[in-house]
Amino acid sequence: MVGQSAAPVQRPLWIEKLISVTAERNGMFHPAVDRDREVTRGMKIGVVTDYLNRPLQEVMAPEAGVVLFVRALPSLKKGDTIASIGVIKK
Repeated sequence: MVGQSAAPVQRPLWIEKLISVTAERNGMFHPAVDRDREVTRGMKIGVVTDYLNRPLQEVMAPEAGVVLFVRALPSLKKGDTIASIGVIKK
């Protein structure tokens, strides 16, 4: 395709496992982090509110890692994936 070789990644991250954070109830999700953000255990990922914007659940990171997915649509039902966190291999 191109006559040049690709430069190697300077600091690659190796993902050891993937953790899915799911909704505990129906509502609207308001994210507090973006993709590619490093989070620590217990860090706030976002808030689930009811349809009148009253807080129902604070969503916390269950483990430290990198946010690989954050729900783009605000509406959700119980059991929907809110975020996926990749635990970085040490």
